[in-house]
Amino acid sequence: RRIALTNLGDGVDIYSLGKSYPDLRIKNRPASEDQNIPMQVSWLFDGAAIISGSADGDVRIWATSTGEPLQILEHKGKTLLREESTFIDILV
Repeated sequence: RRIALTNLGDGVDIYSLGKSYPDLRIKNRPASEDQNIPMQVSWLFDGAAIISGSADGDVRIWATSTGEPLQILEHKGKTLLREESTFIDILV
């Protein structure tokens, strides 16, 4: 069981349940400090990857074993940020 959440600093942290420090930190730097807001994060492929939004409007897919980016889904143009996004997801 693991928890993935945006850390409001530089990306996504992945924790094992019961631990107070992340097992993995995935760097996804905000475009600027004023865009440092919670981004949606969710598990993919039975926990082998996570998908997260970013301040620049792109969506990124990361390997949870290494933290390496697997794919960037680019979004060009205006970005709409939604306050009700889920920024914590639990893999059971």
